[in-house]
Amino acid sequence: SISLLFSCNKNVVFQKHVEFKNNFWHTDSLVTFDSFLLDSTMNYQIVLSLRHSVDYEYQNIFLFSETDFLKDTIEIYLCDKKGKWFGTGVGDVREVKIDITNINERSIKKSKKIVFEQSMRYGSEEKLEKLNHLYSIGLTILKNEK
Repeated sequence: SISLLFSCNKNVVFQKHVEFKNNFWHTDSLVTFDSFLLDSTMNYQIVLSLRHSVDYEYQNIFLFSETDFLKDTIEIYLCDKKGKWFGTGVGDVREVKIDITNINERSIKKSKKIVFEQSMRYGSEEKLEKLNHLYSIGLTILKNEK
């Protein structure tokens, strides 16, 4: 039933996914999540999700995150050293969810947006122009009941 669907997600105050065209994230493409207004007296959980193919070529991904008040680097591990994927999924698609609350909560509460940029480097490459086999990035902000 529809009411059940909504009641399970009553703590979600913001949720958005951005799809990557042609399944790659170009280094010049910034992903912006905005239009959320958070209550500074509340506590939130901030979850970043990344959908990728099992053909993704690296063990991890580095992202720059930026709010109005904070720039930070986030490293997300997508698989272990033996190639076992951490994310859930069916077929060749995996989705990893990372709690980034401790990195960004205070900054996000004061900001109106958060921007992500892929910042992968490899060997002597200053940056990887196109990071292949990525489907989407998402941001979910949940109200904490604590």
